[in-house]
This record gives sequence, C-alpha cells and structure tokens, in this order.
Amino acid sequence: MDEYAVHGIEIDEVWLSDDVTSLSDDILERVSEQCGERGLRFTRISEALNLAPSVVRASGDWRSDADDPMRLGGYFKLKRIIDLIGAGALLLALMPLTLIAAYLVLVDVGAPMIFWQQRIGQNGRRFLLYKFRTYHAPYDKHGRKIPEDQRLSKIGRAIRAARLDEIPQLLNVLIGDMSLIGPRPLLPHDQPSDPRRRLLARPGITGWAQLNGGTIVTPDEKDALDIWYIHHASIWLDLKIVVSTFLFAFKGEKVNDLVLQQAMRWRNENATVTRFVQAEQFAPESLLEARSRY
Repeated sequence: MDEYAVHGIEIDEVWLSDDVTSLSDDILERVSEQCGERGLRFTRISEALNLAPSVVRASGDWRSDADDPMRLGGYFKLKRIIDLIGAGALLLALMPLTLIAAYLVLVDVGAPMIFWQQRIGQNGRRFLLYKFRTYHAPYDKHGRKIPEDQRLSKIGRAIRAARLDEIPQLLNVLIGDMSLIGPRPLLPHDQPSDPRRRLLARPGITGWAQLNGGTIVTPDEKDALDIWYIHHASIWLDLKIVVSTFLFAFKGEKVNDLVLQQAMRWRNENATVTRFVQAEQFAPESLLEARSRY
C-alpha cells in the first residue's frame, strides 16, 4: 500500500478473493488488522460487488449454502442459442416494420432516432439499452423546458403502445446484453433491496413480471415474479410468455393476483438466504464503478 502511494495511487478498499484456501486464518487476521489500522474496507470480492453466493450462519462460522435453490439451470445455456436464432430471425422479419417506425420517429422527433439508457444487467454488469426515441427534446429552441406530458406526441404514444420502440433491443440480444425473455432491466434506483437473485439471468425484452403486473405492481412484487421465473424457466414457459406478449398490446397492463401470490409465496418459502445488503445500503452506482475498473 505504501509503495502504491508513492506512485500516486490511493487505495481505499482491499478485496479478498473467494478462493482463500491457500491463506491461513492467522494471515487473514493480520491483513484485516492492517486494513483496520489504515481505515480501509476489507471484504470479499463477491460481497463488494453485491454478488456474493448465498451464505448462512452456522455454528459460529460463515459457510456457503450449497442448497440454495436460486442457481441458473441448464436451460439457460440452451436459452442463449434460442436468443441468437430468435433475435436474428425477428430482425429480418421485422425489417419493413422497423424502417416504418424509424421513418415515423425521424419525422416526429427528428435525429437521433435511437435513444439509449444505461441499465444494470446480468451479474451487475452495466450496458446501454437501445430504443427508438418517442419523446421530443426536453428543451425548445429558445432553451425553455418542455413539460413532460407535452413531450410525448400522438405518434410517439402509438409507437410505444405497439411496442415498436423496443425493436432496437434485438441488437442488445445479439450482443449478449439481453435475452428475449427474462427480468426487465431496471435503472439503478429501481433495483430491489437485494438484486442478486434477479441479476443471475440476462434481462429480457419481455418477461413474466412484465406480463403479470408491469408498472402496476410494486418493486418487491416485481422482484418476486422475476425470481419465480428464473427458477421455473423452461421452453414451455417461454412459449407461453411469447404468446401472452402478443396479446399484451390489446389487453394492456393487468395484475394477475393468482400468479403474484404464487410468486410471493414461493420466494418466502425459499428465502433461506441471509441478506447482506439492506435497501438503504445498496448502491448500484458503486457496484458499477467497481466493475468498471476491470
């Protein structure tokens, strides 16, 4: 640490590898004491990134919970192949509709036609989510701020209602940032108190929570629906979600109380994990800054 200080590098945290079998308890204790004396945070890498494996307290020692039900199943390997084939096929099939939507956006709101927004994806990795722009600029040519309700035109509202604004996200799927089906990618401030479970899988263009409540349900309820999907994901469930997504444009958002209760009950019954992070402690921005160092 002193040598790094000579080079002008300031250290404020020390991260410990999860594989510490080569280090004795005495060495770990000495390192911890040194960090304490220097006012440095000393923690495991996985805990520092809010992606620690499930841990429970047993007999006074910390141990990994090998029976944690929330681990990605084998279907998710096949799911990536389905995503590549499906996204490529949809881009070709929707090309005429994409060109029409792009033209309407260009006429309505002008260039640039693509809107991007940073979201949190699988394992806490940040990525840029793409959409067609549907809102006018927040300021007019005189620099006056335009009210939010006046920025969305009738054309933009129609594009959003038909979900045409989400076509560019097929590129996110091809890149590997997203999946066709999965938990919707959330902004940092919309994350649940402990997002590790829902961040196990790639976020999706559509998903179980999206179809069974969407913006109507609370973040906690949405988290339960997402966790239930990750554990029960299968090709048959995904096919059901695909069909429901096409009907979604006509039905609109609606809470399915039966599905929601099932998800909440399942999560509560399987909540054997000790949570490291409380709502007021979770800071996705810090997580993203930490991961960006690599």
